[in-house]
Amino acid sequence: MTICGFLPLSYTNRCLLRINTMTNVDTTETPTRFLGAACAILFLSLPPSPRDIYGEDDRYELHEIGSPKVRAWASAVAAMVPRSLIDRTGKFKRGMITLSRSLQDVSRTQKPRLLPVAPDERFGGQPCYGVGTGFLVAPDLIVTAGHCVKAARDLKKYYWVYGYQVDPKTQEIRFDVGWGNVFEASEIVETTGFTKADRSKHDYALVRLSRSATRNLNGTANGRKTLRVRRSGKVADGAKLVMIGHPLGLPLKGRS
Repeated sequence: MTICGFLPLSYTNRCLLRINTMTNVDTTETPTRFLGAACAILFLSLPPSPRDIYGEDDRYELHEIGSPKVRAWASAVAAMVPRSLIDRTGKFKRGMITLSRSLQDVSRTQKPRLLPVAPDERFGGQPCYGVGTGFLVAPDLIVTAGHCVKAARDLKKYYWVYGYQVDPKTQEIRFDVGWGNVFEASEIVETTGFTKADRSKHDYALVRLSRSATRNLNGTANGRKTLRVRRSGKVADGAKLVMIGHPLGLPLKGRS
């Protein structure tokens, strides 16, 4: 028996499961139209078998995606990172727990206990700095999931970080993202107030940054894109989509 459903991102750090938390971008005639915010998809098999695989894991590191257009869209995507994980120089603090270790720790606390993560879990050795994904819709406006940002107090707990990805030259995580890629949020423009108890609302929030994300600290343009929000119509059946985000807090991944 397979159960498939949507979970708030707050659940994802407490469950042993395979999750894609991504941003959907329309790749039809208007390529920058935005389709949806980050969401978590749960695939839970009952009863468990020794090795469960749910479909093909076709996520890629950003530099492995051949389309320049997709890589340009990815420049709009940021990770929501706890402030405690960024040091005074704008670097990620070393020693962060990896994906496999994180899920193994979770599996020990679940009741009933879930199966441990396979030794060869994809991206298992990568760190999990992020707790959410967001994307630019204006130079200083980010859209994210409503369950990630519910109240003004949440703004003081997190940074929005760009450049958290695998370096194509070294094949290692970019720890030194620099303060030019780290942003504070100054205001919640709108949030749905989505909660576990009330899932009838659309799960999104619009957050204002303290400065433009399309400019460097010295005011020069940095080439970062903004995505256009779809305000009418719907995606055609069978349309090809692109997915970009930080699943389970991992460095930026994409699927096209």
